[in-house]
Parts: sequence; C-alpha cells; structure tokens
Amino acid sequence: MAPTILIVEDEANIRKFMSVNLAVRGYNVIEADNARDGLAQLQDIRPDLLILDIRMPGISGLDLLDIISQAPDVPAIPVVVITASEAAADRMSASGNPQIVEVVMKPVSAPQLVEIVAKALAES
Repeated sequence: MAPTILIVEDEANIRKFMSVNLAVRGYNVIEADNARDGLAQLQDIRPDLLILDIRMPGISGLDLLDIISQAPDVPAIPVVVITASEAAADRMSASGNPQIVEVVMKPVSAPQLVEIVAKALAES
C-alpha cells in the first residue's frame, strides 16, 4: 500500500503543486487548506507523513504541531515543515521537536520535494 501524505498548506498553488508531484509518484495525497481542516483530517486518517506550512491564517502550522504533539489520540507522525520565513525555519530547526524530520524553505522544486518525502518516509 502506498504511503499517505497529508499536505496542510493555505496557498492553493503550492498545495496543488506538491499534491500533483507526489500523486504521480504513487503516493496517496490528502490536502487541507488550513490547520483546522488539517486537524480534522488527522482525526479521520493516520498519514505516514505530514507536510506542514507554518504561516497560515487562523491556527498556524506551529499551533497545529503543538496540538498534535500533545494529543494522546494522535500518534507521532513525521513532519516536514515548509516555510518562506528564514526566522521560522531557524526556530523550527532548533525546536528539538522529534516529529520534525525536515525544515524546507519555499520555494521547493519538484525533485527536492520528492527527495525530501522519500527520505522522511525512509527514516520513519
């Protein structure tokens, strides 16, 4: 069975870019356009990997990461953090959160995305 990846990203063009590039490589991809929808998806499915944008309106990706890290009913899911903010990338890299397997700066290329996802899944 192909790994399932949940992409939580508020920018539709970036979300679709990632989704299409991963789906054509055989991954099951589920999308959420905000953290609240991402959390709802996590209550219904158990993805093998979460790709999470940090800066989103409403609940931020950082808030979502805190919520799922503390939720007893949500198993630890490896997380690839994507962000356009160097400060946020530095903060996430230094956070020590064991669920974060990679922090990536936007924009990300298709080959880079595929490589990061394969590596993250192999390490989990």
